[in-house]
Amino acid sequence: MRLLRSKEAAEFLGLKAVSLRELDKRGLLHPVRDWAGHRRFREEELISFRAKLLNGDLSGEERQHA
Repeated sequence: MRLLRSKEAAEFLGLKAVSLRELDKRGLLHPVRDWAGHRRFREEELISFRAKLLNGDLSGEERQHA
């Protein structure tokens, strides 16, 4: 399992880091925290989320925050 930092995850999804934080708050992404409390995003989850973005499989509210 590869973990990506917020900046890397944002680039992977084509979003800004602030959008990732909002998606985390809304429970749409589930990052883990490192020892310093920083978010780390699972590559597998990002791949799945990106597929949903590209396929239009997100609800209206989810799309609004992506």
